[in-house]
Amino acid sequence: MTLEQPTVLKDMDEADAIALVLAWLRGEPLEKFSTSRDAWVEKGGRLLRRGTAYRLAPAPRIPPSPPWDVLDDRIEWVAFDEDGTPWGFDAEPHESGRVFLCTGGRAFDLTGVKIPRGNLPWQETLVQRPKEDV
Repeated sequence: MTLEQPTVLKDMDEADAIALVLAWLRGEPLEKFSTSRDAWVEKGGRLLRRGTAYRLAPAPRIPPSPPWDVLDDRIEWVAFDEDGTPWGFDAEPHESGRVFLCTGGRAFDLTGVKIPRGNLPWQETLVQRPKEDV
């Protein structure tokens, strides 16, 4: 359940209110709408108040985490295409249709490499190899 507009608990649709309270009882993180900040903030305290708007806290954004130590040293970038295929690149690629393309560089098919994908949309999966400390 995701609330687009802040709706106070007492004005929520009954099914949404029940789902929210059940999630809260299960210990799932909630956010409340702060009118003074005009933003969603972490819900504090032990009570739900009928005059406050709540929502389930969004899931944390988790980017891919390539195992850089096992990848070819020429690979500087990793991304996933729309179909979930992982690719490595020696130059920064760009999104083109449903894939990432690298003009002026090489692409490496990483299908056989176990790469935790994270939970981002495929268009946001591009990650650069971390710079090594000297």
